[in-house]
Amino acid sequence: MDEKNFHAGQSYVQVLTDTEGKRVLDVVENRDEKAVNEVCLTEGQKEAVEAISMDFWVPYITGTGLHLPNACIVHDKFHIMQ
Repeated sequence: MDEKNFHAGQSYVQVLTDTEGKRVLDVVENRDEKAVNEVCLTEGQKEAVEAISMDFWVPYITGTGLHLPNACIVHDKFHIMQ
């Protein structure tokens, strides 16, 4: 899960990708907690997620705890090194 700057300025989209299948699963406007809640996964898919990679953005961490009960959070090396 990561955000991408969609237009010049502070306009973001949240992108959920499957790194093993190398595909985009969902794109949601904004990068707030509401956007995390709008991710389009079935309940079975949410339960099947084992790990999720993200930066330290608090809404992502909170949303993962609420919606992906079996997922371990893995912070990416780029953000850890910062």
